Amino acid sequence: MMKKGLPLGFMAALAQDKRAMQNFARMSEKEQDAVIRRARSAESKADMQLIVMSIADDVSAAEYH
Repeated sequence: MMKKGLPLGFMAALAQDKRAMQNFARMSEKEQDAVIRRARSAESKADMQLIVMSIADDVSAAEYH
C-alpha cells in the first residue's frame, strides 16, 4: 500500500516504472521512509529518476542514508 504524503515528483516517477513501484511497496516502513526522505531532498528530476531506478534495481534502502 502506498503512503499518503509522498512527494508528487516521486509518485510520478514511480508510476512510470512498474518494477520500482512493486519494489517500493514491498519495502518495510523504515526502508520506505528512508527513500521518501531521499526523494524529498532530490534537487532535480534527474535525481528523482536515479532514486526510482535504484528502487527498480532492488537496491537496499540502507544506501540512501
